[in-house]
Amino acid sequence: EERRVAIRDVNHIALRVTDLEKAERFYQEFFGMELLGRARRAGDGYQVLNGSYSWDEAIRTGQDADVTFLRNGPLTIALQRLGRGARLERTLLDHISIRVDATTFTNLKGTILMRSYEVLASAETALLFRDPFGIAWEITLQSPQAF
Repeated sequence: EERRVAIRDVNHIALRVTDLEKAERFYQEFFGMELLGRARRAGDGYQVLNGSYSWDEAIRTGQDADVTFLRNGPLTIALQRLGRGARLERTLLDHISIRVDATTFTNLKGTILMRSYEVLASAETALLFRDPFGIAWEITLQSPQAF
């Protein structure tokens, strides 16, 4: 008997970053993502950090977050801190593709070009670029088969 798998949604996409604070700020500003929360490793799991979290205080006390969850619409990302000075090895993640409206597409494309982010591919209705953390993003007006 054939087993049917019905995937309903993407839970989140986990991205490994060397500087969690900087990555968090980038994704909030660039993609307009809202902060869902932060946590730090504790034993076999994670301890949720409260809403009054301060990066300066956390670094001073050695209580920095290990993961930050951000969301915009259907996309949730989990930024996982590798630690300062860690080397990012090749990742299994190829790219993340999101579909946007025409105004957002034009605005993001302009920002990508103004900030001189690496453009990997470009078409009339799609753009593939690498963000400052080495993650490839496909911004498209149509289905994922754009490229």
